[in-house]
Amino acid sequence: MKKKISLIVGCFLGCGIILYGLQIFLDYKKNQFFRPFGDRGEIYQSKEITNGKFKIKIDAHYETGVYLGGAYFVLSSASAETGEFREIVWSKEDDPHPVDEQQFHFINEQTGFPANDQVFAVTVDSGQTWNVWKATEQLKDWHYSYTSIKNVSIEPDGKGLMTLVPFPEKFSSPEFQTNEYGKNWSLVKTGE
Repeated sequence: MKKKISLIVGCFLGCGIILYGLQIFLDYKKNQFFRPFGDRGEIYQSKEITNGKFKIKIDAHYETGVYLGGAYFVLSSASAETGEFREIVWSKEDDPHPVDEQQFHFINEQTGFPANDQVFAVTVDSGQTWNVWKATEQLKDWHYSYTSIKNVSIEPDGKGLMTLVPFPEKFSSPEFQTNEYGKNWSLVKTGE
């Protein structure tokens, strides 16, 4: 009788342990499948440019740990003297596309900016400090469609224009202007 009870208790404990382990595994898989962002994986491309005073670099990382991962694009800068890069800002995109060299722009020895799909960053002190403009944060009240940067141009006097991608394409592109190298932007034309 004691053997039967021990066997039954052992079966219950064994089943309990198996079910508990299965629950932990399924919770882990569910979190991996349904979480909104994954992890930065390995770098698949890195682009770096310099103007002699400071360097700008974008590292493209595969997104890992999620179903249908995209890519993380990490902007870093360094002085030309030290060469030690520090992270400024990152953005996540749905697809792991190449880093476009046309994202990098130097206006003079102190001023430069990269702009990618959703992020614009500018420095006016050779990369010591950066002002970051993220479309998803700055345009919270706008329709989600207008969160992609189409083009940025800034003149040596600090005046510039940023155009966003319209969607649907029947609308015109919203435009923003700056008078201070992109530190701040103001809307000049809506996308209607």
